[in-house]
Amino acid sequence: MSGVDAKLVAQRLTSLIHRFMDAELLKTALFYAERLFAMDGTNHDSRHLLANVMLKLDQPHSALHLATRPQDEACAGCLYIAARCNERLQRPSKAKDLMSKALHILGRTSGDRSQ
Repeated sequence: MSGVDAKLVAQRLTSLIHRFMDAELLKTALFYAERLFAMDGTNHDSRHLLANVMLKLDQPHSALHLATRPQDEACAGCLYIAARCNERLQRPSKAKDLMSKALHILGRTSGDRSQ
């Protein structure tokens, strides 16, 4: 598949996943989110989308694993998802720490843009 084709396929899959999530067809959304993530496992957007679908399907352990992969540097989105997973897993102190880190990253990033 060429680069243009892969980009179009990724856009279409993302659109389908959002539609299925809106319609509460979560297992179908999971199927397509897994395919999207398999196309490019380094893409943070596809990882976030898959983790959010897993979280909606009450799979917080799987979503947490995706959001906290050790080989990747965590972004604010990953930290936010990890915080939500920890809330669902009844770990409020860990969730609070992760949310604080996410907000710190967002604050630092928005401060850089204003200068």
